[in-house]
Amino acid sequence: MILARGNGAARLAEKLPPSASAARAGWLAGCSCAEPVDASTFEPHHARALELQVGKARVVVGLDQVDRIVETVCTPMPMTHPLVRGIGFDDRRPIVCVVLSGKSPDPAPRMVTAVLLAGGGAVGWALCADQVHGVVALVGRSTAIDTRWPRWLSRVRSQDGRTFAHFDGALMVLDIGAAQ
Repeated sequence: MILARGNGAARLAEKLPPSASAARAGWLAGCSCAEPVDASTFEPHHARALELQVGKARVVVGLDQVDRIVETVCTPMPMTHPLVRGIGFDDRRPIVCVVLSGKSPDPAPRMVTAVLLAGGGAVGWALCADQVHGVVALVGRSTAIDTRWPRWLSRVRSQDGRTFAHFDGALMVLDIGAAQ
């Protein structure tokens, strides 16, 4: 079922209800930025991004990286990367569903809200989200590297002063896809 379609989800017509998944408290919990962030590490960066709730973390994905938002049944697969929840389908195209927690997924198939990443190919990639909040304007990007996070996550700041984890789908596909 397609929930939003269009110019990289900029035309997000409605906010989605939270999915039924339990909150993940993995290594990404620090993305909610409860601790102070050194403002001197930010450089100007102007973009628009889709704001998501992923477990306890607020994550943004650049609109240029978003194809659409779908709900799909995701079936766990054995012997996959720890961040791969499983495989879902968009029409007949398989989608690798990625989560941001290294916890073992529930072994049963379940319905997930997935942000399908832009890009062609026989197999799609998607980030599983608990809730989609809408579009946010970004004004700054941190130059500091957080060694606790994979290279495809970084900190960004919104126009209203909030900080988020910024998800780079292309780097994630390179890292996780190459590990397969």
